[in-house]
Amino acid sequence: MDGELERLREAIAASERNLEQLLRLHAMAVVVVEEALALRRSGYDGSWIGSVCEPLYEALTEWEHGRIVLDDPLAAAVVRAVEKHYCRMLYNANRDRVAYFRRRALERGLAPSEVVIVLLAVDDHNGAALADVLMPGHDWQAFRDLGKAPVARGLAGREGIQQALEMFDGEAAEKLRATNRLAVVVVDRGVAEVF
Repeated sequence: MDGELERLREAIAASERNLEQLLRLHAMAVVVVEEALALRRSGYDGSWIGSVCEPLYEALTEWEHGRIVLDDPLAAAVVRAVEKHYCRMLYNANRDRVAYFRRRALERGLAPSEVVIVLLAVDDHNGAALADVLMPGHDWQAFRDLGKAPVARGLAGREGIQQALEMFDGEAAEKLRATNRLAVVVVDRGVAEVF
């Protein structure tokens, strides 16, 4: 009987910790949404993202063997959805460039099976790795010095981008594999999205 009572107390304590964590997540998500709305009104530059999201990550994560580990699947899903939303915002902020690269692909006679349009947030570790391969030696610091978040934009080989997505975002890789149109691949905040 005492063992069952102790397990029940531990379960209640764990539930209380999860509830506290979810309440913190909710409060921080409200801040993210408010900032995203302000971002839409003023135009995307990416400079505020780290300052808004850092408390969210700190509240929901812990370090394990040098990696961030989320201990709540619901919180992990919310954070991933927010990160994917940043990809959509970056896409929306670059619609004119996307239209330009669509025209360039048509003018050059490039098939959607050959190329994709990429928008890569260079300050993201995955975006930086891809940008270094696609545009080696480019001076991204010049954009930072102007107070802008550097974004690599252009046409890239579909096969190479497909392989890269499979390494860090299986969901986006599957989405790219499933489309036969000229896709736009956006990389930001550790994730990718395909439009």
